[in-house]
Amino acid sequence: KEGVIIPYKGVNQEYDQALQDIELVKQELENYLQKQRKRLGCKGIVYWGTGRNRYQLEIPESALSRQAPEEYELKSQKKGFRRYWTSDIEDMLRNLVTAEEHRDEALNNTMRTVFHSFGENFQLWDSAIECISILDVLVAMATYSKGSEC
Repeated sequence: KEGVIIPYKGVNQEYDQALQDIELVKQELENYLQKQRKRLGCKGIVYWGTGRNRYQLEIPESALSRQAPEEYELKSQKKGFRRYWTSDIEDMLRNLVTAEEHRDEALNNTMRTVFHSFGENFQLWDSAIECISILDVLVAMATYSKGSEC
């Protein structure tokens, strides 16, 4: 579907490690979100954003008592909500982006390895395709000759 070969677990150690790193960072981000919810006493705090602006804390204005905590950096806002980043979120996002880049690199290496292996065994594959094409012709002829007897 995606045009990418996704290796099974254990086949590509780099890919497995990158997936593990991604899950670890996502868990850290989730723990951080829970901590911020407790800190501000608001369960309505969620992450918002896409791409490199992911994981902004979207906090209802009603949850902020006059001012946001000092380490919060305002990134954007919409009616009734303000969106913040902290240095902790930026560090975790940087780690997440690095892990995602390693995952993508490992996937590219997996595809290169598969194509290289195919190229090394070209003679074998060429012989197999030739045999299958001959078999295909013979089956087609047999089917045609059965049909003409009726």
